[in-house]
Amino acid sequence: MHALAITHGGLCADLEPAVTHLEPLWAEEAALDVAQWEQQHVPPLLAQQTAAAEHAVEELAKLLDQVVHDTRE
Repeated sequence: MHALAITHGGLCADLEPAVTHLEPLWAEEAALDVAQWEQQHVPPLLAQQTAAAEHAVEELAKLLDQVVHDTRE
């Protein structure tokens, strides 16, 4: 579990610099819809990394839900 949490934290930490860079751009053009804005401003590699982090969060949530469920039985 510890290794999983460390890996998950690393994924999120890897995204932080890029997200910090994009926040001011988002603030300037908030009138665009999110999908349009992402197409115009988010580099493909960052989009892939974000999708991987989202998948990892979903898998971690499933695992933690299973752990909680198993401990209640």
